Amino acid sequence: MSAQPLGKPLAPPVAGPAKPKLLDQVRQACRVRHYSIRTEEAYVH
Repeated sequence: MSAQPLGKPLAPPVAGPAKPKLLDQVRQACRVRHYSIRTEEAYVH
């Protein structure tokens, strides 16, 4: 087991792009599948 040397700080985690909110994911999925806007509205509602 290797130990981190004392005095050397760990690098902070790199933050990637934020994950879209669930309803935005639903809208995007509907658009990719070419669903009608009414279907998208019903699914989001």
